[in-house]
Amino acid sequence: MATKRYLQRIAKAYPEIEQSGRWKPKIPKANEIDVEHYVQRIREAFPEFQNAGYKRIDDFGDHLMFLLNDRYIFRLVIGNKTEDIIKLLREQAVLERLKGTVGIPVPNYTYLPKTPDFAGYEMIPGICLSPAHFRNLSEENRADAAVALGKFLSTVHTFPVEQAIELGVEEGRPRSPRGVERRFYRHASNLDPEVRRVCKRWLNDIQTRPDYTPTFTHSDVWYQHIYHDPKSGRITGIIDWGDIRLMDPAYDVAGMWAYGEAFVDSVLANYPRTDSSIKSRALYHYKSTVVSGLVYPRQRGRDISRQLLSDNFDL
Repeated sequence: MATKRYLQRIAKAYPEIEQSGRWKPKIPKANEIDVEHYVQRIREAFPEFQNAGYKRIDDFGDHLMFLLNDRYIFRLVIGNKTEDIIKLLREQAVLERLKGTVGIPVPNYTYLPKTPDFAGYEMIPGICLSPAHFRNLSEENRADAAVALGKFLSTVHTFPVEQAIELGVEEGRPRSPRGVERRFYRHASNLDPEVRRVCKRWLNDIQTRPDYTPTFTHSDVWYQHIYHDPKSGRITGIIDWGDIRLMDPAYDVAGMWAYGEAFVDSVLANYPRTDSSIKSRALYHYKSTVVSGLVYPRQRGRDISRQLLSDNFDL
C-alpha cells in the first residue's frame, strides 16, 4: 500500500492524482474483463483506430495489452486501481527521460488519452530472445548482443536516484532466502522429483541475501522482454518497464544467466561499472526467481521457470 508521503510525492510529479490518492478522472471499473469495453475506449480516444483490427496479447493480472493494426501496442489498467495507474504513468515518465540514451530502443508512448489508465506506443519490432532463439544466434550476433546489453545496463544503472525518486520510483527488496524456501516447500509436493532435487540444491546456494547499493533498475530484464530480429540476429528493443525499482543492479543481470555463464561474462565485460560481486549476486537473484516461479500462481510463470531450470540444472 502506498504511504501518505509517497502519494504526496506522486501528486507533485503527476498532476493527474490528488494527494488523497484518488484520481480526478472517473474511470469505469470492471469486475469481469470486458474486452470490447476496453477496445472501445481506445477507439473513442483515438478515432484513427475506429476500424482497426485488434488482438489481445495477454492478461498480466493488473493490465491488458492489445495489438492494433499489427503495429500499435496499448496497455490498459484493469479496473480503477490507483497503484497500477501510478505504475503506468511512472513508466511513461521514466521512458521519456531515457529515450535515446540507452543504446537500445524502448517503448515510446505517443498515444496518451485524457484519462491516465491506458496508453499506447508503436510496437517494438521482432520477437523475444528466448534461450532457444539465443542458441541459434551466430557467434558474432551473441557478441553484439553482449555489447549492447552490457552498455544498456550500465547506462540504465547510472540514471540519477534523486530523479527516480522524484518520479515516484520506490525501493524494492530482493526475495529473502527464507521467503523463497517457505514458498517452495509449501508447494514442493506438486513438482517432479528431479526438479525438487535441483531446487533443494539451489536453495542451499542462496542462504544469504547479498548486500548492495540501491540503484535505478528495470527490474525485469528477462528474455520475455528482450526483443530481437530473427533474420539479422540483432537486439531490437527492451520492453515492459512497469516494474522499475531502486534495487540491486545485479537484479538486471540475473536474466542473462538464462543464456549461460559465458554470456553473463561477456555482458559484464561490457559493463564498465566497478562491481566485483555483481556476477554472484546475479546468480542469487536468478536462482531465487526461478525457484519462486515454479510455484507461481499463474501457469505461464510456472512453465517459464520450469524451462529455465531444465536449461540450467548444472548451475
